[in-house]
Amino acid sequence: MGGLVIKKAYMLARQDVAYETLTKRVHTIYFLATPHRGSDSAKLLNNILQIAYSSRAYVADLERGSGAIQSINDEFRKYSADIELWSFYETQKLHIGVFSTLIVDPDSATLGYREEKQMPMNADHRSICKFEKPRDPNYVILRNALTSTVNSISELVLRSKEKLRHSQLKDLENYLEVSEMLEDDLITVEDARISGTCECILWVNGKPAAGKSVLAGYAIGQLQRTNADCSYFFFKYGDKSKSRLSACLRETSELQKHFLSLGTHRFQSEKISTADTLPDIKLLIEAKAKSLSVKDDKDRAALVEKILVKSKGSFLWTVLVLNELLDSYGEEEINQVLDEVPRDMEPLYQRTLELMSRATRGKKLDRAILTWATCATRPLTTKELDGALKLDVKDSFPKLEESILALCGQLVTVDNFGKVQMVHETAREFLLNDELESEFAVNKPEVHTRITRACLIYLTGEEMKPPRTSRRGSAMIAVAKRPEFSSYACAAFSYHLAKADPLANDVLLLVDKFLKSNVLSWIEVIAQTQKLILLVRAAKNLKVYLNSCAAERSPLGREMQNIRGWTTNLIRIVMKFADALITSPSAIYSLILPFCPTESTVYNTANHGRRLSIVGLSNAQWDDRLSCIDFRQGQTSAVCHGDEFFAVGLSTGVVALYHATSCQEYKVLNHGEAVKFLQFKNKTSLMASCGMKTIRIWDTRSGEVIHNFQDPQRFIGLAFDKNLLIAASYKNYLASWDLDNNGAQRPNRPWNDSGEHINTPSRHPPCAISISVSHKMLTVAYSGRPITLWDLEEDTYYGSCGKKLPSGETSTHLVTALVFNPNPAIGLLAASYLDGELVLLDPFNDQNSESFRADCHTLAASPDRHLLAGGAGFGIIKIYEFDTLRLLYRVKSSNFYIKQLAFSRDSLHFADIRGSQYNV
Repeated sequence: MGGLVIKKAYMLARQDVAYETLTKRVHTIYFLATPHRGSDSAKLLNNILQIAYSSRAYVADLERGSGAIQSINDEFRKYSADIELWSFYETQKLHIGVFSTLIVDPDSATLGYREEKQMPMNADHRSICKFEKPRDPNYVILRNALTSTVNSISELVLRSKEKLRHSQLKDLENYLEVSEMLEDDLITVEDARISGTCECILWVNGKPAAGKSVLAGYAIGQLQRTNADCSYFFFKYGDKSKSRLSACLRETSELQKHFLSLGTHRFQSEKISTADTLPDIKLLIEAKAKSLSVKDDKDRAALVEKILVKSKGSFLWTVLVLNELLDSYGEEEINQVLDEVPRDMEPLYQRTLELMSRATRGKKLDRAILTWATCATRPLTTKELDGALKLDVKDSFPKLEESILALCGQLVTVDNFGKVQMVHETAREFLLNDELESEFAVNKPEVHTRITRACLIYLTGEEMKPPRTSRRGSAMIAVAKRPEFSSYACAAFSYHLAKADPLANDVLLLVDKFLKSNVLSWIEVIAQTQKLILLVRAAKNLKVYLNSCAAERSPLGREMQNIRGWTTNLIRIVMKFADALITSPSAIYSLILPFCPTESTVYNTANHGRRLSIVGLSNAQWDDRLSCIDFRQGQTSAVCHGDEFFAVGLSTGVVALYHATSCQEYKVLNHGEAVKFLQFKNKTSLMASCGMKTIRIWDTRSGEVIHNFQDPQRFIGLAFDKNLLIAASYKNYLASWDLDNNGAQRPNRPWNDSGEHINTPSRHPPCAISISVSHKMLTVAYSGRPITLWDLEEDTYYGSCGKKLPSGETSTHLVTALVFNPNPAIGLLAASYLDGELVLLDPFNDQNSESFRADCHTLAASPDRHLLAGGAGFGIIKIYEFDTLRLLYRVKSSNFYIKQLAFSRDSLHFADIRGSQYNV
């Protein structure tokens, strides 16, 4: 009856959330002669027990058709769909004295479920699970079944890991804004390679257009064909999403791992010389020369040698010249081109511009194409460029790709994916050179003004008008009908605006019109992309443009005031309403506006349709609080800011991660118990969470636990020191774990409050503590004692300090908070006492710098080392200059007790936790 017990236990576990993790690990259950429908032998067994011993109640439940068994079977069917079931049944009768019978017949030993696997065994009820030797047929049947299950689980685990890897990569691509498939870049450079070239693999550097990208593409392709680990990234200056190091971070950790595994003796750096590239260039010329108009193979060979000599090892020069030769119709014309064409890239580009200047038609389109190809934040597709040109030059071009190649083919190309881009970065640099004298020279302010104008014409047009109230449900349909250029205009207009000419009156008027008419529908479009960071960037770019205009215009102008209002309002909207916008982008029209201050720019924006009416107290202007997150499921208990995220720990064990810039929720983790401390490791994705019993190290990217450390002695402080995690215990010792050594725990390091008995920890529990990794110091406060200084580098008692009493003695009053200035060159320690005194100490010389009553029970220092924040009573936060304790600002919010303060890594924001709230 063991199988019946397992069925019941599994069902009970499925019904209890506490055992959810356990039941998810159950993949298959094997039943060996389990009486699912009871057994006719149960009645006989019960009679024997009554005579020989005493009856057993559970034996009666095993009788065929019993209510207990029927109940288990009916309920088990509801929970068995997620697991595999194997039923093995006996086929031999069991001999007991004069009796001989099947204890559990096949009908009762099988469940009869569709996916159930039923296996007969040449055994009786006693021997069905007992085997004499490995070659026993019954053992082989069971072993093979187990092998099948193990293989099935292994495949499931591999698929799960692969699915998780793809999911993590997708999340990382979304976060780093890698908007296009990186494989496109590989395909592009592979297509440029001529068969037989690049057949060597080196770490190379060389002059522009020497073939480095094509060589890299060949190397990547070769590695991928052998299923080898291969990480790659093509940097592109013309694409902002591919020109920053942050965009490459998705590969960095893997690259670093593989490079380190090679060892320094395996590195080899080579410079591509002209001699190195000539053989491959010759193959390229020979392949293209077959289409040139020459008499015979002898003339063709001579032509190949002539081009090869003039190429000077440049693939780009060769390709451009061959393209021009393909348009020549005779040997004399071919020779004339070769004689006229310069041997260096810049003179070649100059010649191209001169030829374009001689043309009698197409110059207007030439300039427009060069404008967008050189200065767009990313390569536009031909459809996007067509939409841009309709707004820019007020014309349409049905055969745009052919026009580009015909007019600008030596400078601009269209790749296999329909993206328009410069033939090489040297061409972009040439056109952007301030000293270039040509009608096609690209003047950055003029070009950015031109692109801004086109984007704003679209953004102020009919297609971007907010929908009427009755049509809001079909907003997504309206988005689908917008032209391809729409996404670029919405995402990039502010980038170009920040670089535009501040004296362009029409642009200023367009910005003003946009912010008064269609700004809400633009916010909706951005929210639909789930990238609210674009709103924050737009606010910053508007501020740059505003500052540029302020130098040339009156800051009191109506347009200037409107722009100034939106530089603040866009950030406030993101900070306060991020979750609402992500959940329902159309909420910007009627649900969000009523909750904005009544005198704010966004509140007074032209609104279509009715809006909610909010009754009660409301602010006229934005207050100091940028954002408030209310965790209704528990009380906040810990907060910490990292490079990219901030984390909030709750009393329920939940750790919520948010994007530091937009306050947009990123991930929710579960520590498993009330969270006491949180700490991010600088410039990594690691975060530590600490409770009463455990410390966990998380990879914030994947949400997985990397290390799990037991916490037998209650910890009261956490810090990362390079690759060590340090935790301070209330038992007066430091525990540490080496993250480079698989989280191995190092020996505990006790401290005490005197120079005696160095290896013996103090017996008194601390009331406040501060671990300063930058100073290599630990400060500890005890009730009735001065503040203790402990040297972490020497592991020795350094001395004591504290506020000085009128008598000259050091105070032993209770300390509530301690914090070092993060700058190791500034030896200052801020201490808050229970009697309300805030003291600035020089702990190394035991001197007081400043002291006054502030009533701050919690303290935090800004990473830039300039500010000190203190949480006082009645929800008041005071901001001081750290060096002088000069009061700079006072923030008054709700009356809840402030538990903890934390500054953002850029020191521009700080947060507090109080009650169930997190406030920025």
